[in-house]
Amino acid sequence: LDFGQSIAVISSNAYVTGQTMSSNFPTANPIQATCSSCSAGDAFVTELNPAGSAAVFSTYLGSAALDEANGMGVDSLGNAYVAGDTASSAFPTANAFQSTFGAGPYDAFMAKISLTPTAAPSPSSLNFGSQQIGSTSTPQPVTLSNTGTAVLNITNIATSGDYGQNNTCGASVAAGGNCTINVTFTPTVTGTRTGTLTIIDNAGNSPQTVNLTGNGTGTGPVVSLNPTSLTFGAQGVGTTSASQQVTLSNTGTAVLNFTSIVASGDYAQTNNCGTALAAGTSCTINVTFTPTVTGTRTGAITITDNAPNSPQTVNLTGNGGAPVVNLSPTSLDFGNQQVGSTSGAKAVTLSNTGAAALNITSIVASGDYTQNNTCGTSVAAGTNCTINVTFTPTATGARTGTITITDDASNSPQTVNLTGNGTTGGVGGAIGFVQAHGNGANATSNTVVMNTSAGNDVIVVVAFGSTTPRVTSATDTGGSTYTLIGAVNTGTSARTEMWAAHGVAASTSVTVNLSTLAKSQVEVAEYSGVGALGLSTSNSSANANPTVTLTTRSGNSWVVAGFGEKNATTFSPSTGNLRDSGSFTATTTVGAAVNDNTAASPSSVTNAVTINTSGSWGAVAL
Repeated sequence: LDFGQSIAVISSNAYVTGQTMSSNFPTANPIQATCSSCSAGDAFVTELNPAGSAAVFSTYLGSAALDEANGMGVDSLGNAYVAGDTASSAFPTANAFQSTFGAGPYDAFMAKISLTPTAAPSPSSLNFGSQQIGSTSTPQPVTLSNTGTAVLNITNIATSGDYGQNNTCGASVAAGGNCTINVTFTPTVTGTRTGTLTIIDNAGNSPQTVNLTGNGTGTGPVVSLNPTSLTFGAQGVGTTSASQQVTLSNTGTAVLNFTSIVASGDYAQTNNCGTALAAGTSCTINVTFTPTVTGTRTGAITITDNAPNSPQTVNLTGNGGAPVVNLSPTSLDFGNQQVGSTSGAKAVTLSNTGAAALNITSIVASGDYTQNNTCGTSVAAGTNCTINVTFTPTATGARTGTITITDDASNSPQTVNLTGNGTTGGVGGAIGFVQAHGNGANATSNTVVMNTSAGNDVIVVVAFGSTTPRVTSATDTGGSTYTLIGAVNTGTSARTEMWAAHGVAASTSVTVNLSTLAKSQVEVAEYSGVGALGLSTSNSSANANPTVTLTTRSGNSWVVAGFGEKNATTFSPSTGNLRDSGSFTATTTVGAAVNDNTAASPSSVTNAVTINTSGSWGAVAL
């Protein structure tokens, strides 16, 4: 009576365990060859080959009483793990944590059966006889058999000398299985040529070797190519790649006579080989790729000559690609701009997201717009360049234009739509106040959160409680350019700076960066319709009614002044409109305000505020 209780499979080999009462149960490479108690039953463990046609390993497991296996598993190395129960007091143990039988009628047992691979290549040597130099022999097979009881894991199979191989072994050979290694002989010179087939694996006898012998014969030419294949990568359709070289060497003993050297497909070649090549010399074949369509393009260099292995080939691969233009943004709005004045630059990024270089014919701006760019005549695949656009309206009202890019992309020409509005600047009440916000801080920078609109002007007033700090730069998240309009110190106790940007980019905040950690109050005001920034003046005093006087550019121009004071708590306008005045208290109070008014005529205009103290103050005006 025999019955199986559990099965496990690895590398297509089935492992079965259970109980047998047969004295002639089939065994193979057993660790226990005979039944210890056939009447009561012994456990058994059997491993079958992938075909299930024969046992690779099979053994009894037990002693004088009943033994049965109920479950099993197998690890990646092919070791078997068996669990069951035994009534045998002398059940075989090894490295056991309980080495003696317990008191009950049955004890559980757990057994690991270590299985090992054995690699056996056959035959152990190959003789290829005589072979014309430069020609390849008929393959001779070597059978690699795993005669062990576990999976044979192969690390490497390689040949040396004038020998080559290919095989069906893959990364492993199951216990009881085999694979084939086909070996070829290509002599490079005359005479006896030896080599070795070496197999590295996890068998105990690794590495295994097969000795290889052959004889190179003949006095003819022998062709050697280096490299034997070329890859050109992506190339624009209709354009020609840089050349790649193949070296052709005659390693034989006689002159190599050429019939032809020909390129196929989208490939061309030139060479200095001539009609014949002396023994022991070499020549060069230069290959270029000119794809006619997109996608993978294959071809070959074919050399026809009097060598035994003629014709010889060099495989060629390339990819026909095309440039693809991506513009960001695809339109620009410059907002209001005074007639005859030039806006700040706005940037368009041109990206080539294709698989070939973009060749640019022209980049042209139309209407009241001009451009300069970093693109040159070509943009490589996967890179980008910048087109900077400015707006100089020649008349009032809406002004439209276009940036037109002409190139070799399939969607050429590409365009960027441009819009802007020509204004007369401060004439006729075109200027308007939009918003103002402030913030106080004791830090090396001070940020005012404020969403500004593209094309407007932004005025920034910074007040300090001493004359030591300086504003090193003013920036916004849109990348606008800010200029220092003016600065004034009051003795050594207070300083006011005024910065401005004309035709700003849209942004979400304005930041002033300071030369040192300092207490500062920043006030930011936004104005629309400004044609151009005016001149500036400054003044300082020590009274409660500071004023700044400025000659305006034209009738109905606006005067915008910035005020700062140490120890200020309140500001109130005596002329104009006070915009978001604020004070920052951190031991010492620093106050700042923006004040604006509209002139009735092009004349000297006074811009003044009233403060609550006669302490130091400063003011700067556009």
